Amino acid sequence: MKKFIVAMTVALFAAAGAIAQDDNSSERKQPTKGEMIQHRTERMAQRYSLTDEQKAKLTELNTKYADLMARPRGEHGRHPQGMKPGKRERIEKDSVLNKDKQKNFHREFRKGDFEKMRAKMDAYNSELKGILTEEQFSAYENDRKKMMHRR
Repeated sequence: MKKFIVAMTVALFAAAGAIAQDDNSSERKQPTKGEMIQHRTERMAQRYSLTDEQKAKLTELNTKYADLMARPRGEHGRHPQGMKPGKRERIEKDSVLNKDKQKNFHREFRKGDFEKMRAKMDAYNSELKGILTEEQFSAYENDRKKMMHRR
């Protein structure tokens, strides 16, 4: 009788575990660019109390600069596009002579990407300044500064 009760308890816990894992959270899909644009526009419109006209202009601006919202990622989300080394580069990377060469290449690659991104952000902010009022833009700048300090 004791064995039967133990077996039933084990079966009950196994069934409960199987039911609990029937969650579809592993099938989360990445938002599309359109969804990201809409979400960012809605969030900014709500946060800075934008008018319908401002909201329409902001949607156009966010569509124009949609690439700023998405991070460039490689196959597994670790390397920027074009940065993941191939088999040959990995072999060469291990040699002592090429370590400095590899470091300089990666440093210059990142520096170039940073400068391009900075230029795009400056262009976005200058166009955004034309859409928002002075109070709204100063609130936006304050939020950006707070976000940068959190990072």
